[in-house]
Amino acid sequence: MSKRSYFLWLALFATTTQVVAQSTRTTYSDPIRLNAYVNEPRAAIVEGIRRFQWVVQDEQPGKLVVRLDRPAVHVLNAIYYDKQQIRFEDISALSYDCSNTTISRQNRRSKRERASDDEDEDEDQRPSPTRTTQISPAGKTCEVDESQLLRWRINLRRGVVKQIQELAIEDALEKFRSPSTPIRSQPLKTANNTEQALYATLAVSDSPPLSLWAVRSISAFYPSDEVLCDILAEQLLQAHKQRNLSDAQVSTLAWQAKVLGETRNPRYRNALTESLRIHTSSRVVQSIELALQIMPPATQSEAAVSYSAGQVNLIDKRAALQRALANTRSDNKVLASIPPGAGIAVILEKLGPPDDFSQSIFDVSKYGLEPQLTLHYADAGLITLKYLPGDERHWIVTEVAKELVRVRTLYAGKNFAIAQALASWRGIALRDYVAFQEDDIESDSALEGVLENRLLTLPTPIDIYEDRGLSNALELVFKDKAASSIDRLRNIAANNNGADVKEAVADLIWKTERGPRKGKQRRSRKTENGAKVDTEGLRE
Repeated sequence: MSKRSYFLWLALFATTTQVVAQSTRTTYSDPIRLNAYVNEPRAAIVEGIRRFQWVVQDEQPGKLVVRLDRPAVHVLNAIYYDKQQIRFEDISALSYDCSNTTISRQNRRSKRERASDDEDEDEDQRPSPTRTTQISPAGKTCEVDESQLLRWRINLRRGVVKQIQELAIEDALEKFRSPSTPIRSQPLKTANNTEQALYATLAVSDSPPLSLWAVRSISAFYPSDEVLCDILAEQLLQAHKQRNLSDAQVSTLAWQAKVLGETRNPRYRNALTESLRIHTSSRVVQSIELALQIMPPATQSEAAVSYSAGQVNLIDKRAALQRALANTRSDNKVLASIPPGAGIAVILEKLGPPDDFSQSIFDVSKYGLEPQLTLHYADAGLITLKYLPGDERHWIVTEVAKELVRVRTLYAGKNFAIAQALASWRGIALRDYVAFQEDDIESDSALEGVLENRLLTLPTPIDIYEDRGLSNALELVFKDKAASSIDRLRNIAANNNGADVKEAVADLIWKTERGPRKGKQRRSRKTENGAKVDTEGLRE
């Protein structure tokens, strides 16, 4: 793989919305494989665990014992490392407050995985549900909620993966900045195609995540286009007027400076110099300084055409780009016309720009970190692409999913991409998506209409994975409003055939009316297709 391809791949897998540190093939306990750019595994671990408030309690060669302190809870884990991999091991979880102990629900996912792996296993031979139980210093038996404990440990792994990802990006940047790296493509004089117009529109968008993704895309696909780079230069020169910049805004400014520096076009030297004078963020300043270091000095003729503030009117530019994109919109959004392996340009040409998009990284143990981009078309569905280094198309289509219910009429919240994914994915893809977006789903009560409509419109899940994903989403969305939604929940249970969905409804109602369930063992129940799944015994 060439240096340029290597850089593009690493730069683009940096997500703007959320970094997901697990996938269908990766669990918390799976080892993290290391590449050559991780010179100090211990340092990467220590820095990574701090992201989620874990600290080092004890240390031995090749092993760290880390601790997480939460109110009334003390969690210990071991992390083993060498030059090849990092792996995690549970030690203990201790609760100091036993006054309000409740029995947590058995982790559904892990046990049902075992059930699906061995459908014919005799029920009497199944291990009984386990609990994470320790003895408090006062001698009492305390139970730590397993779902919360699993989330803490997943975050432990997630923090380490995020730190390794940043090391990979820095390594790629250093290689790209090396003197032997050739100057990239000559500038395209106008943003004259739909794909460029899309990136330009997103770059001037009011949404920091969209703007950040667009700047990264420009860096990868149109690194020397003067029309696009002029927009970035103007944004960099004006941004100091804004107060209380968010992390995404700071990241966007740092990337804008990096893109301008990597053009090695003296046209932007004065703009970078002026930006260095007016910006105060250390991260932005550092990025500008690095850009100036690789920027060649301007000749007299080049200095005459240097970019200066005000040459681009961002408000007018945004309006013009939006008009241009509106003219490319297709009223006939037939997703079936998009073949597998098609590039993003083909999608934009046939369907026009998407209504929303999302981006994530999957830590797939067999393949490593793999970026994924999803384009969302309202009233049609979604298209998933993966990045293919070295290919002219860069992003290629891997999957197309049709909207099963009309999201736009059911959802008025801010997370259209999540709402459409819940209304489109099926099977194991839905289950994993719910796990990836758990925090965002739980915090968005507006998703209830989409989820309820799907459960009633498609009463029979295609497999146990879809059933599990829907039940997990149901618990997240209705967790804090079950008391006001009991009639709706009962209607869902009466009209949906999913065993897990029925169980989730029963549990939500039980918790609302009588508090969390205690003492019930899960039993094996046959679904319509004959597969065994574990469900909790429902009280009369």
